[in-house]
Amino acid sequence: MFFFQFQRSFPSTSNHRDRWELLQNIKRGFWKKWSSEFISSLQPRKKWQDAQPNLKEDDIVLIKEEGPPGTWPMARVLQVHPGNDGLVRVATVKNPRLSV
Repeated sequence: MFFFQFQRSFPSTSNHRDRWELLQNIKRGFWKKWSSEFISSLQPRKKWQDAQPNLKEDDIVLIKEEGPPGTWPMARVLQVHPGNDGLVRVATVKNPRLSV
């Protein structure tokens, strides 16, 4: 649910410039709150909610390096090193240029 509170009435002694500045501040506050709370709620975060399969020996992977993704070298997984929780976060890989 999205709520935004603002001042409902203008001070009776304010001039046009003060009213304009007040409206601008209300507008800025609304857009800031709306963009930070409402817009971000439209994008579901599934990165850690969906289970991903662990790497296995002989899987082909990309080695992330500087430069555009199309130039990253491929490698073959030689060995996996699962953590205490059973998830693989470290692997030994090999490609023709290097072994990591």
